[in-house]
Formats: sequence, structure tokens, C-alpha cells
Amino acid sequence: MSNFFTPEFNNESAIAPWNASLEPTKAIIPKLDANPVLTGGVGQEVNIPTLTPEAYDNIILPDASLTRMASAVSTDSNSSLPDSSVDLLTGQAMSEVYGDLSKFAADPDFVAKLNVPFGENWDAAAAKALAEGWFQGDFSDIPPVKVVSSAEIGGANGAFAAATDTIYLSKEFLTQNAGNPAAVADVLLEEIGHSVDARLNVTDSPGDEGAIFAAVVQGKVLSEGELQGLKSEDDTATVLLDGHQYLVEKQLSSFPIQGSIGSFYNRYPAIASQLGKATSAEFQFSPAKWRQNFQNGAIFHSASGTFSVRGSLGSYYLKEMRGQDGQLGLPIDEEFHMGGGNWRQSFEKGTLEWLSNGTPRVTLTQNQVPANNWKAEYFNNINLTGNPVFVENLGDGSQGFSKNWGNSSPPNTPSDNFSARMTTQRYLAPGLYQIKTQADDGIRVRVKNQTVVDQWNYKSFAPNSGYFRSNGETVPIAVDYSELGGGAALNFNIIPVTTKFQDSVNPSQQWKATVYSWNSSQGSAPPTNFWEGDINNPNAIGVINLGSNTRSDGKKGINANWGTGAPNGDGNRLPHDFFAMRAYTQANFDGSSYKFRVEGDDGFQLLARSQSTGQLFNITTPNQWTQSYSAKEINYQLPPGQYDMYFNQYEGGGEARFDLSWEKMGNPDIDIQLVYPNGGFTQSQMNIFEQAATNWESVITKDKVPNGVLKIAITQGSKGILGSNWGSGIAAESWMDNFSNYRNDNTTNLFNGRQISGNNFDGDNRIHFNPAVVTPQYPRNHLVRLTMHEIGHTLGLNEAQVDATLYNTSRDSLMDLNAPANGGQDMTITEGMNKRLESLGYGVNRSPSINWS
Repeated sequence: MSNFFTPEFNNESAIAPWNASLEPTKAIIPKLDANPVLTGGVGQEVNIPTLTPEAYDNIILPDASLTRMASAVSTDSNSSLPDSSVDLLTGQAMSEVYGDLSKFAADPDFVAKLNVPFGENWDAAAAKALAEGWFQGDFSDIPPVKVVSSAEIGGANGAFAAATDTIYLSKEFLTQNAGNPAAVADVLLEEIGHSVDARLNVTDSPGDEGAIFAAVVQGKVLSEGELQGLKSEDDTATVLLDGHQYLVEKQLSSFPIQGSIGSFYNRYPAIASQLGKATSAEFQFSPAKWRQNFQNGAIFHSASGTFSVRGSLGSYYLKEMRGQDGQLGLPIDEEFHMGGGNWRQSFEKGTLEWLSNGTPRVTLTQNQVPANNWKAEYFNNINLTGNPVFVENLGDGSQGFSKNWGNSSPPNTPSDNFSARMTTQRYLAPGLYQIKTQADDGIRVRVKNQTVVDQWNYKSFAPNSGYFRSNGETVPIAVDYSELGGGAALNFNIIPVTTKFQDSVNPSQQWKATVYSWNSSQGSAPPTNFWEGDINNPNAIGVINLGSNTRSDGKKGINANWGTGAPNGDGNRLPHDFFAMRAYTQANFDGSSYKFRVEGDDGFQLLARSQSTGQLFNITTPNQWTQSYSAKEINYQLPPGQYDMYFNQYEGGGEARFDLSWEKMGNPDIDIQLVYPNGGFTQSQMNIFEQAATNWESVITKDKVPNGVLKIAITQGSKGILGSNWGSGIAAESWMDNFSNYRNDNTTNLFNGRQISGNNFDGDNRIHFNPAVVTPQYPRNHLVRLTMHEIGHTLGLNEAQVDATLYNTSRDSLMDLNAPANGGQDMTITEGMNKRLESLGYGVNRSPSINWS
């Protein structure tokens, strides 16, 4: 049974039509566009659309339907085969035929291929109807099949009579091929071809158009000699059927065996018995070279002698190795048994072995592939290890080649988990060359001693580029390929760089980058002056736009992560490894110190050039590459003015990224540190104090002083902070620090010239609690609010009763001095508080996360 679905066809993206040979051969069938105009001698032009089935479009038929497919088959009463056997056999054969016809109907080259057997003046409308019906699984136009004796159809295996619109099959042929439905399918396709000719043409096409049609539908490649031989045959005969004489076109079953081939056939009866009957006349496919086909092989005659190919080995040679047109050439002796069920035969260009496990092994004669041709060696593993299991000559191919195995593989290799190495030598004139590839799955390319593409990882069929500079020399080229699973395909091209692209960029808002190629074989990094000459540098590839100079976080700079791909993901034009770039954008610096944060893979340089003076400032160490795979901070002060801000970067292999930002140096975020010099608090109380400090840290985004630390001593006592008795209802006291951009030390013994006993602590400020009020039973929420209120004083906030701007319109504020139980110390950070903090030099977050519980 046939199982297929047809891929979408696109002339620009496809490697080659899926039913076309990618080998360099003399084409018989011209390649057309995906939507050709179907023309014939009758009617107007008709468009046959490219047919692409959905995933459920298939021709897989359950076994139970095989007999139904043969419902049009009838047998004579004198047939030696039971009707059920005939039905099953022809049903299996028809399953293959239907699959082949459906696939053929979806072929983008349907029109060109139809011209081969039927000429160019056929009925276009009729052909369109056939194609659409076959594609949709409608085979009602195929004539009924009747089984008769071979004698009734002139000794043929099959025949077609236009007068009765019936296909006739030989019962003897069916008996001989009871276990070989493929042979029956071949005959059916040939007779269907005769019936199609009768529908499309007014007169019979010359030669055996049915055999040509069957070969075309099955994707077989006919040499010019074979094609001309078939076109010169007379396949017509007059036969007596059901008491009437009819002119039929038949599948010829008897051909003369003569000359050198006939002498060989008669001299070796054992070989003749294995070959079976002739299925074609002998034909000349090349000067002094002849071939004749038989049921189970072929005989060749040339100056090397006369030899046969037969059996499993011969079938593989004729079908998979393409016979005399393949890389082995003609046989030069007969096959012989090596023992253990293994057979071997020698050919002009190598040997073919058929092993006992049913697999072939091809060995080409050493140095058989010319040095300037592409030599492909295939391995039965993904690591290019061991001896190649198959070798082929891909031809000259100019500067590239293309292979598409689909879900299959080269001969003698597994369909998945194989690898290949394609090698050649090429003269490359002086200049820069783009090495452009597509591979499913992995690919690695070396030119001379330079790795230019290295994508030895599982990838879809995406473009990858590399670059090579030639000094005008003949260089070795090696393309390594690996296939892990699924589809297998490979494209390779060498393209001289004649024009350097320059994308549109606005440097005032975007990064303008010139990309260069560098030779990895000359060192682990390019020279730091790689960019000299800019776009006129001989290694320059082109100019690209790296995007905005304002990052997603609002900072100036760039954050690009290309992974293992090319910059901007543009593998169609740019290399993913072994590139360098020089990028710049315009930036303004006000003379302050700036902090540059940068990390890159692999190496980088930071520079700034004054637009007014032209002076160049090296922010990183001059004339050398800096490497930092984690964030590196550099503090640098530039004179005020407008600058071209540059970064140079190079990428060797693996992942590529560059992360750069700069901002004016300011004070850091605040760190509120609480210390307990006298102890005396429970762990629960200290946890609440720390929570209050954390709440304020979520409010303050920048401290008012550079050190970023506010250290507060937390104490308690029976006397107030000045040593006097606690006022009525007072729960805590602290020092208010209301200096702008300055933090006063309020933990000394001196306060306004007055000695304060017990106030000398390590820190900046002090919060002093009244233990008579703030007992361990003090409500948790109230203690959070009280502590935050007091920390507010240490930050510089007054009581709201003193500074009314700290209230909101509802008269709520954390800085209300009333206790929570009295409606004060509200759970509200007001806009007035934020503005007061900013006036003192703090940065604030107006949407902080605060835990009041």
C-alpha cells in the first residue's frame, strides 16, 4: 500500500521539487513553475493549481478495502486463480497504483511530465479533470479490469482496448506474480497510461506511451536511450476477445534476444533462468554500450565485455544506483557468492555487495571522484566516525550543491542518525565570499583551515551564513552534516560579495553597526583595529540597525542577546560565529561621573568620541579586548558635550550577547540598619522593628548621602532620651535629621552644647522606647506604625501637626503624632511626605509594598 502526503511547494524556498532528481543528470523532463499553464490541442488554456493535501489527505487504505478496490475486476471461468485471490492481488496492486497517481497529480511538474509520454498537443481540460480526480481520490475514470488468458491478448501480460475501454490482465502473469503485487501494479500503470492516451489524444502517441507513462508516474529516470527505445516500439496488436477482434495496446512480453547479449543469454542458461524473459528490446544508451532489460535484471554489453545484473543485488543497482547512469558505471564481472549469504559484484568504478541481512554496501574506487567535484561520504552514525557506508559524486556543482532526502536517506544509510562529509577543492578569486547554508539538522563548514559555519546542533531548516576572504587561491572545502531525526535536507552555496548592504539607521536614536568577518585560524580574537576603513574595509560585510539606544528599562545603552544565532537573527546575511562589529550612537554627557555597566560574549571595547573636538576617550583599556561574562562596572567622567558612543565587539563561537547601560552616578539605595546596644527587647518586638525598616526601604529608592546606610540604635528606658521623665502618653522619642543631602550624627553625648548621658552609640540616630507603654502586649500593628513614625523622624520628617504639608486631604498621615489608638500614625505615606523626602535628597517609590500587619 502507498502512504504519502505531498509537501507544499515554493520555488523560492524549496531545495528542489520532491519528485525531482538532485543529481547532475541530463534532464528529459523540464522543470516548470509551481502553477504551470496546462495547454493542449483542444479548448482554451486551463490552469491546474498546485495541489497540496492537508494532513488527513492520504491514500492509506485498510486491508478490508482491498477487495473493494478490485470490484471492477472480472475473471473468465477458466481462470486457474480463485476469484478471491485475484481480487486481493489486484486490490493490493491498485492500492499502489492509486497512491502513485495521487502523488503524480500533486506533482508541481505534472504538465511537463505529461508531455513525455503523450506529446504536447493533448486535451488540457480532460487532463485537468483527471488530475483533480486522482488527487481527491476519485479513480472512477480508470477502465475496468478483466482477467483473460495470455494467449487471448497475444502473449502479453496486459493490454488495453479503446473500443471496449477495458484493461486486460494475463491470468498466467497473475499466477506467476501471486506474491508480487508491485509487478502487477507496473502492468496496470502501463495499461492505464494507454487509456489516458486514448482520452487525451485524437491519435495514438508514438511508441509504448503506456510504459513511458508508468515510468514517469513512478518517478523513474529514463535515459535518453531508454526513452528513444520505448518511443520506437510498436505495442499494438489485433486480438480476438469475446468473439470480436479488437485493436489493443499491450504490455510486451516477448522481445528478441540477439547479438552479443543474445549469445551471453544462450551461453549461460542458469543465468538466463534467473533473469527470466526479456521485458524490452536491447537499446544503445551510449556509443558502443548496449542494454536489455529482463524480468529480474538486465544484461549490459560494452568494450569491457557482456555481463548481467540480477537478483537483489541487480535490483538495487538498477533502481537505487540508477544503473549505467549511476556512480558505479557498468558491471565488469558477474556476481559471486562470498559465503554466509553475502554476494559481491565489481563495476567500472567500484564494487556493490548485497549482505545476508538484506542491506547493500557500496565501495567506490579510491580517487574516483575528481578533486574539483563534490565527493559525498555517508556514515551510519552522527559523528562521522568509521568507514563511510556510501560514497557518491555530486558533480562539479559550480559553487554549491543541494540535497533533499525528505524522511528518507542516502543509499545504505539509516533514515535517521546519519552523517555526511562533502569535500572538494575550489579556486576562489581574491575577495570576500559568503558561505550560505541551510541544514536539517547540523552543519559545519571549513574553508582552507578556517571554520566559517559551526551549527552542529539540532535546528530546523534555517539559513546560516559565514564568510571567507580569499587571496586568490585553490582551497579545500569541507561540509560536515548530521541528521538526527525527521526530515533530512542540506543546501550549500558560495557567493562572492560584490555589494555591501547598508541598512537605514538614525544614529541619534539607534545603534548603527558595521559587521566584519574575521579569520579564526589567525588567532583567538581579531585585532583591535579590525574596523579601520569602515565599510570600505575588505572584511566589511554590511551595515545593520541594532535598534533603539534606549533600553527597555529606560536606561541608555543596548541589551542584545543573539544566542547561537546571527545578530538580529539575520542568518540570511550575517554570520553567527567569527564576526566583529563596530557600533555607535549619539549620546550627551554633562561632565558628571557616569557608571557604565557592561557584559559581553566574547570580547568588547567601550569608547567615546567628542563631536566637537574629535578627541577619542577609551572607557575600557585601550588597544586590548575586555572580557566579562558577568556585569562589569566602570566609573568614567567625560567632559561635557555631545559624543559618538562606540562599542566594539567580537564573537568567536557559541552564544553571542552584549549588554551595556550608563547613567549618571548618584547615591545608592538606602540600607536601614538597626542595632540594639542595650538589648532588653523580645524577639517578637525586634522582628516588628525590622519589618518597619524594610517598609521604609521599599519607599526610599535613593539615599540622600553617598554611603547609603542609615544606622539606628534602638533603646528603651524609664527616662526619656534627654534623661528626664517621660511625658504623659509618650511611647517613643527619636532625633529628627532634617538636613538636605547630609546626615548628622545624632548618637553623641553632645546635643546643642549640652552633655547627654548615655547617648553615645555606634550609628547615625537613635529611637528610644518607653517600656511602660511599649510592653510586649503592645498591638503588633500599632508597633509597626509607631516604629515607622519614628524612623520617619530619623529620615527628616517632622510631626504632621507641625508640618501640615505631610497630611493628605483627609488629614491622614503616618507622621500624625497621635497614637494609633487615638486615630493617629495613619497607615498612609502621603504625597507631602514624598515631596519632603525628595527635597532632602532622597529618591522615593510612590507605589511601595508595605506590610502594616
